[in-house]
Amino acid sequence: MKNKSFLAIFDTLFILSLLGFLLTKNSIIFFVSLPFYVGTSFSQYFKQKEKLDILDDKLLLLLKLDTTIYAIGFMTLYVSTYFTVNNLELPFNVKYFFGIAILLFFIAFIISIKRKKLAQDLLIEKYRKK
Repeated sequence: MKNKSFLAIFDTLFILSLLGFLLTKNSIIFFVSLPFYVGTSFSQYFKQKEKLDILDDKLLLLLKLDTTIYAIGFMTLYVSTYFTVNNLELPFNVKYFFGIAILLFFIAFIISIKRKKLAQDLLIEKYRKK
């Protein structure tokens, strides 16, 4: 229950700081909002961990990878938004950020499917032993 309240607090603060950044285009607000998203990612990990019936090392590792890669993908999109909104020149095109983010989301999706299959297999094995 405590993790759900942290998730709500971090989500609210992140959304408010995101709206503040988009309205003011102030780079300080942009950098202040990043720790809120990191907090949201940690809270999301613990929320998903509470849902697990079986705690296996491999399953927890896949959950950590899934949550981390998804968070990095979202932060990549968020950084590309920062460069797009402020019309900053980069040595490379901002489209590469979107390509990297899509690749990270795809990897996180594959890991998520593998994690859910492993959790299902572990549950089946647990009930067969009983």
